[in-house]
Amino acid sequence: MESRYLSRYRYQGNLSVQYSNQRLGFEVEDTVRNQDIWVRWSHTPKTTGRHRLSANVSAGTSGFNQINPSQNLGNTLRQEFNSSVSYSTTFFENRFNFSTNFRMNQNVTTRKADILLPEVALGMNRIYPFKKAGSSGKSWYEKINLSWRFNATNRLTNVLPFEAEDGSDSIADFSSESIPIIIRNSNNGGRHSVPISTSFNLFKYITVSPSINLNEYWYLRELNWRYDTAEAALVADTMNGFSRALEYSASAGFTTRLYGTFQTKGKVRDWTGVQAVRHVLIPTVSLNYRPNFADEQFGIYQEIDLPDQANPAIRSKYQGFVFGSPGSGQNGVISFSLNNNIEMKVLDKQDSTRENATKKIPLLENLQLATSYNILADSMRLSPIRLSTRTKLFNNKVNINVQGVINPYIWQLDTSYFNTSGALVVEQTQLNRFAWNQGGGLGQLQSVRVTVGTDFRPDKKRSRESISSDLGDSENAYLEEEIQDILNNPDYYVDWTIPWRVRLNYNVNYTKQGFQEPRIVQTLRFSGDLSLSDSWKVTFNSGYDIENRKIIDQTSFGISRNLHCWVMDFDWTPFGRFQSYSVDLRVKASLLQDLKLSRRRSWFDQ
Repeated sequence: MESRYLSRYRYQGNLSVQYSNQRLGFEVEDTVRNQDIWVRWSHTPKTTGRHRLSANVSAGTSGFNQINPSQNLGNTLRQEFNSSVSYSTTFFENRFNFSTNFRMNQNVTTRKADILLPEVALGMNRIYPFKKAGSSGKSWYEKINLSWRFNATNRLTNVLPFEAEDGSDSIADFSSESIPIIIRNSNNGGRHSVPISTSFNLFKYITVSPSINLNEYWYLRELNWRYDTAEAALVADTMNGFSRALEYSASAGFTTRLYGTFQTKGKVRDWTGVQAVRHVLIPTVSLNYRPNFADEQFGIYQEIDLPDQANPAIRSKYQGFVFGSPGSGQNGVISFSLNNNIEMKVLDKQDSTRENATKKIPLLENLQLATSYNILADSMRLSPIRLSTRTKLFNNKVNINVQGVINPYIWQLDTSYFNTSGALVVEQTQLNRFAWNQGGGLGQLQSVRVTVGTDFRPDKKRSRESISSDLGDSENAYLEEEIQDILNNPDYYVDWTIPWRVRLNYNVNYTKQGFQEPRIVQTLRFSGDLSLSDSWKVTFNSGYDIENRKIIDQTSFGISRNLHCWVMDFDWTPFGRFQSYSVDLRVKASLLQDLKLSRRRSWFDQ
């Protein structure tokens, strides 16, 4: 049975219910009766009004697709199916929001099913409790804001905690006998989250942003840990009843902006056209504190004495629970970051509409140095120093990204030797000593990653305005997400309006840890497409491993045929572990028809 329904401007969907009753076997006494069912339901609402119900369900008995292979070959080969039904709404003039979900992951081969029923979220939008009506809200106390969110979930699984006869976990079918056991072993709980923050200016130029985060965990049981001498192991007894735990942390951020401008004069300005160079420096310091919730005063963690062990074992009474428990270990971190931006103002000779028109050219989009220091840690308090920079050259045609990590501590070489295969084995220990105290500068350069990329094509990439122009009156809020996805991920789509395109990326990675030999990996990746006509396009994607001097395994070629309402793709991966080919013929979404785009699909998307 299959049905499709539509309510204009409200929702649309389809429902399919398939039932199979088969007898297998030639002899009457050897016949096996199989009764299976499979349900598919898809429901899509329009983004209007306060209420929204959506569904994407594909579920049924484990043997349906194997016994009925003619229904869908793809489903016969698939092992896992995911289903979800969600409902959301807002109320009290959109101040509060509520959503509930049902999710299921089903493996038809192992018969394992994991279910979230229900998954609930209730939230309050950000409010400013001390802001006066009609006030501009410039006072620090008027900027105090908070929000609230409550999440609750109930996780069910048919993997029962006791072992089957073969020693494995028992996987039960959903029946009147097993469902009470499944419900009794469910993992459920709730969590309240309340972030509180404000901001104000200190000494006019420093922005201070303090915040407090509160989390409270609600459960219907807790664990009591003990050491079982008979089993010679730690065991947990389940204690039923309402249990709660509070977690809190505090932080404060301090940031400002420093500007430096160099004005050119005389012949330098006349010859180069450079009017000025500006440097923006953004230092940021943040303080973060979280107590050690494993401390006995909080009553969340237990210390269990173990025989022949000097230190006791520490376990949380919420270990393995759905939202976990407050963290152990005291945390007092001071974080530092320094961001730099350098740009140049030059005469714009191509702008004939204004006299002495200028434009800004970024010389260095960002140069960042960041690290942190945990004042409450026992050792290794300073974290690795992170460096990163990015810029664009040649009128934004070449992108350069550099990332590096410096380890501020020194290493001690214990021993080194060559193993039977001839590889060097280094045994070393990191010491709690700063490199600069031992004459080692800031520390050892632990890793560097450099990426240089460019994109050649006759036309510039499509802007939001050009996409909106193609859509005409059909654009609405529902299409906004897809438009943004096209803009953010242009490589996932074939643009039929561009006759050709070539993308080049060079990557080099350097890693070294202590006395180990450095490792350098270099790759050159290239991809692109070529339009043979308005409806035919050839695509390619490959690369070269410079270190191993070979073509990378992920080399692929493809042919796309634009059939307006349909699109046909042929993809071929000639070698490597992903060696395969595929032919795909599908209907294009109405949005993609208007934009003359089709969605690329890789082997893992099928």
